[in-house]
Amino acid sequence: MITYYPVTDVKYTPFSFDKGSGHELFEEFGIRRAESPQRCDLLVATHYPFFSSKPAVRLQHLWLNYGLRKPLLVWTIEPRYCPVSPQTLKRPWPLAPVSFATLYSGNLFIDNYSVYGYAIRRPELRLVDTGEVRSFNKRRTIALMTYQPGDTTFMVDGQDRDLYAFRQGLALAGHKLGQCDIMGRNWPAGISLGESRGAGWMEEKQKLLQGYAFNLCIENTNYDYYCTEKIWQAIHGGCLPIYYGKGNRIYDDFPRESFIDAADFSSYEDVYEYINDMTVLEYCERMNRCISVYNGYLANHDWWRDSFAKSLGRTAELMRAMVAGDVF
Repeated sequence: MITYYPVTDVKYTPFSFDKGSGHELFEEFGIRRAESPQRCDLLVATHYPFFSSKPAVRLQHLWLNYGLRKPLLVWTIEPRYCPVSPQTLKRPWPLAPVSFATLYSGNLFIDNYSVYGYAIRRPELRLVDTGEVRSFNKRRTIALMTYQPGDTTFMVDGQDRDLYAFRQGLALAGHKLGQCDIMGRNWPAGISLGESRGAGWMEEKQKLLQGYAFNLCIENTNYDYYCTEKIWQAIHGGCLPIYYGKGNRIYDDFPRESFIDAADFSSYEDVYEYINDMTVLEYCERMNRCISVYNGYLANHDWWRDSFAKSLGRTAELMRAMVAGDVF
C-alpha cells in the first residue's frame, strides 16, 4: 500500500473524499491517504510553482517540515496551475525530485474522454431532422465564460498555448454583430447578461443552451487531449459547438464537418458569416455527426471504469515508481 498526504487543497480531485472524486479507484490501485505528512510515502500538491495567492507552501518549507527525501507529486487538471511539461523534474541533492501528472506531462490526459468524460450523460441523444431546429432560424450563439483582462499569453514548450484571447475576441465580435449573447463574470459593462457559475449551474446551463442554435465552447488552452466538459455539454444542450480543433487531437474522435472549427477561419467575423450562410440541412448533418460521437461513447464505454480509471491507473503507477525511486 502506497500512502500520500496532500500539502495543498485537493478538493474536487481524486485525492479528496468528495463524492465522485475518484478516491475509491485509488484504493483499488493500492493508493491510500495517510493520516499525517510524517507517515506518508510521498506528498501531493495541486500547484507548481506554488503561488503566493494559493493556500500552499514553498518547496523548501515542505522538505524542511516533512523530510528532505519525501518525493512530491504535482497532480492537477488545471493547465495554468502547472505549466511544466517534463514528467519528472530533477532536483539537486539532497532535495527529493518532483513528478507530474498534469495536462503537459502526457500521463493524465490520455484521450479526449479521460478526465471530463463524465459530462457525457445518459440517455443517448436522438438525432435531429430539419423540422426540429426552430432555434436555428435566429442563428443565435451563446458564449458562457469568464472574461480574462490583460495579456493572457501562456507559454509551454516555447509555444503560446493560450485560447482565452481568441475565444474572447470571437465572443466580442459576435456580440458586436448582434449574433452572440455572452454570460459570465468580469466582462466590460453592458456585455454580459448574467453569471455563468454558482450552485446548480450545470442544470441551468443546459436550460440556457436549449434556446440557442450554437454554443461558443472553445477551451482555455490548446494541447493534446485537453478536451473538457464544454463540447459535450454543448451537444447535450442541443447546440452545434463552435470549437477550436487545431493542434489538440479532437479529430481523433470527431469527424471533419461536425462542429464548426473556428481555427479554419481567417477572422472572427468570417465565423458568423459562415453561420449566416449555413443551410438547415448542413446544420442537421453537422449536429448529427456530433451526436453520433456523443452516443458512440455512451454505447461503448463506462467512463468511470474505462477512461478515468485508465488515467488514474497511470497516476498510481507513477506514485509507486516515485516511492521505489524508479523515476529519478
